[in-house]
Amino acid sequence: MSELDLAPLDNDVKVMGPGHSLPEEEPPWLVLLGLIYVFQWREQLDIILRRTMVSDTDHDVDYRFGCQSRNGGATDVVDRDRDIPHRLQEGLSLEEKRCLPSQIVIDNLNRVVRIVERHGENNTEAVNLACVGGEVPVEREDLGFDLYKGMVVWCFMALFTLGQMAYYAGWFLKSKVGIKKPLVLTMVVTYRCNLNCEHCLISDNLDSIPQPHTISYQDALAEMHSFYDEGARILFFEGGEPTIWKDGERTLRDLILAGKEMGYNVTGYTTNGTGDIFTESDVISVSLDGPREVHDTIRSPGVYDRLMANLEGIDHPNIFANMVVNKMNLDHVEETVRLVHENENINGIMLNFLTPPPHDIALTLEEKENVVKLALDLKRQGLPVLNTTKALEEMLIEDYGELCPKWMSAFVMPDRTRHYGCPFDGESCKDCGFDAVREYRLITRGSYKAITEMSKRFALSRQ
Repeated sequence: MSELDLAPLDNDVKVMGPGHSLPEEEPPWLVLLGLIYVFQWREQLDIILRRTMVSDTDHDVDYRFGCQSRNGGATDVVDRDRDIPHRLQEGLSLEEKRCLPSQIVIDNLNRVVRIVERHGENNTEAVNLACVGGEVPVEREDLGFDLYKGMVVWCFMALFTLGQMAYYAGWFLKSKVGIKKPLVLTMVVTYRCNLNCEHCLISDNLDSIPQPHTISYQDALAEMHSFYDEGARILFFEGGEPTIWKDGERTLRDLILAGKEMGYNVTGYTTNGTGDIFTESDVISVSLDGPREVHDTIRSPGVYDRLMANLEGIDHPNIFANMVVNKMNLDHVEETVRLVHENENINGIMLNFLTPPPHDIALTLEEKENVVKLALDLKRQGLPVLNTTKALEEMLIEDYGELCPKWMSAFVMPDRTRHYGCPFDGESCKDCGFDAVREYRLITRGSYKAITEMSKRFALSRQ
């Protein structure tokens, strides 16, 4: 494969891969940040209005309130009086009725996602009927006061979001004048895992990895404090399997809450989904390698059903699937994306390529090109592929070592060893399959799409 010389970015860079060039830089970053704020402002208003416009009585409930349908179709005004009898609300207290709209969250402003009500089958049916089509029960009278309450809460939320965006704007500006500090901290809290996945590098080499294999609670807090003081504001936990991490009575929940208390804007973790789901986290990434047969072949028999059972009924706005595409699941990418689209508990899917080793199941460049072409087509169809278009295109630049903005992301290992970029820095960079580093580079280059789409998902508090 020949080298293709490109215009220099932060340094003189050469990118491998004929025909795969870098996208042009986006418009000025100040304009982009303003657009992000306006977009987030609109989303918060939409959510607050839906949460506050709620009936306080069993009478005179109007179901003719139009909103976006789940499939993103046009706004329709539908008379639900015949389909949603008032008796379905019988047995609910006033406080419980106020809570119903809070179970509706907005994903990309045009998809209403139903979170299963936890008060029994009859009430679940009421929530289903009222929310799946997009209609929220609204009281005919006293909407003025409810709207006032909603506007007050909305303003507080907008100011809170603005504070976060102001910090990111300052971080961005400093990076442009040479003050480059990591914004994202990933804590690898343990190498241990309850599975033995086919493509996992750690499981086959655990005995050769020096101790300790698990970080202590106090050491984790020290590293989290240290990087927070340096400027990190996004905190992720990985493994191994982070949900099995323990230090005495301390669990991953304690680390998540500690991160929030320190002031991290967002906390998240990656999990195989077979254990506890810690909903205190702002972001939850669940590994999904394909439909049941494929997923269980790669991970272990019965894992798929355990994952789906654990997600059932979880009330969380930001759970997404992470798929590592390799030769074992190459032919099931579209099926997996559509599976996520139909699952009300998963709010999108991020596609990555296997970063070898192992090399025997890693994709060829031609196979990667076919996956990217498919993913772009699925995005155009409105399916929930979370990778940005430009990041998908840059997935075809296999040697990403010189392009990767290593300074933006820090990793801490169980023995407190620190890495910048990722722990696989070196030979693995020549076949890098991580989408995140592409999104990072695009963010540092001022990409409007990368900033808006990734900040909504990973940089702004959602709870």
